Amino acid sequence: KIFQYFFILSLIETFFVTKSSIAFFPRINEPNQQEFLSTSMQIGKAAIQLIQFGQYKEAIKILKLALKLNPKEETLWIALAEAQFKSKDSDSALLSLNKVLAINPKNPSIYFTKGSIYLNSKQHKNAISMLNQGLLLDNKNETGYFQLGNAYIMLKEYKKALHTYNKVTKLNPNFWQVINNKGLILYEINNKKEALSKFKLAAKL
Repeated sequence: KIFQYFFILSLIETFFVTKSSIAFFPRINEPNQQEFLSTSMQIGKAAIQLIQFGQYKEAIKILKLALKLNPKEETLWIALAEAQFKSKDSDSALLSLNKVLAINPKNPSIYFTKGSIYLNSKQHKNAISMLNQGLLLDNKNETGYFQLGNAYIMLKEYKKALHTYNKVTKLNPNFWQVINNKGLILYEINNKKEALSKFKLAAKL
């Protein structure tokens, strides 16, 4: 009986030791960098759709998450800036655009976008500075010149505005908004006959 007792005890001990030694632990696969990048871009695409539907706050939330996964992706920062601007948070939008410039300081579209935001915020001198920097990188951008001319008009610097608008019409003679604005300037400086001519030309376009 004693022998049987020790034999059974040894079997019990063996059972628990064996079970313990082969205990199952789930394997956790940590995502690699490529998976982070891929996920961030998928989130970015979803955010752009939210922006298109006017759901700016939701877009901002998920874009911030995407940027934690992929902080050097320009398109994510640009989308975030757009959502912030459309939710009437110009200051945050400008900060997001600064992040893009830190990644790629030679992206002219970012300077133009910052210029437009400053123009919208009536910070005309800042707008002029940004637009001029953009035009140094892309001197064929008619919209950039148009916005620059608009900033000069706001400051009543009419000669500079006309000079800038002339650059636009050299690039695109049918840019009717520029022709119309040239008419407004000419009217303002009492050249009403020439102004009327510009208004008629703009109306035909």
